[in-house]
Amino acid sequence: MADGHDFGEGCGSSRCLSTRRAPDGGRLASWRACRLKRIPASARNVQPWKNGLGVTEVIAAEEDEAGEELWRISVATISQNGPFSSYPGVSRLLMPLDVDGLNLSIDGVERRVSQYEVVAFEGEASVEVVGVRSAIRDLNAMARRVDHSITLQDVRFVDAKWIQAEANQQVVLVNLLRPVTCSGVELEYGDAVSLQGGEGVEMRGLGRLGVLTVSKR
Repeated sequence: MADGHDFGEGCGSSRCLSTRRAPDGGRLASWRACRLKRIPASARNVQPWKNGLGVTEVIAAEEDEAGEELWRISVATISQNGPFSSYPGVSRLLMPLDVDGLNLSIDGVERRVSQYEVVAFEGEASVEVVGVRSAIRDLNAMARRVDHSITLQDVRFVDAKWIQAEANQQVVLVNLLRPVTCSGVELEYGDAVSLQGGEGVEMRGLGRLGVLTVSKR
């Protein structure tokens, strides 16, 4: 997991969620919610693409004991036409972040992907970016599908929204709009929050999130 910053310093922190209630009146997440991690945009780990044609900024990732990547969420900047890297056995999701969107060719079929629209494809598919006129950023999610499944959603909220990870999930929230507060902590554009099973946060403001959910099979 990418390095982050603790929201609180234990259950005595004023930011601890364990004694608060969700908007529906139910109990909020367990004491583990006290250990939430904020991942500033400035802390992203920049890595080269597998095919060497660009770089990606890693927000969060997890590896197995052998050092093989289980899943990853990142932001890439696409500035020219060209192929995606091949990742056999991996499920992939992509969300353009800029108003121009992306034009993709997936196994020979061209597809227009609008801003904040999510497109899914397998890592072994033949995927190319076509018709690039200016640099475009996109949010990417990848997971080894033999042991993990993933979803990526565009979530908008006004005033307040409660988000919680289920017991077998890890959830990463990426702020895609103006500053908002996450259980009392301000998130700037591009900042992220990582939640593990049972943890939850209350988002406040007028916001938009990219919500990645990783579930173990």
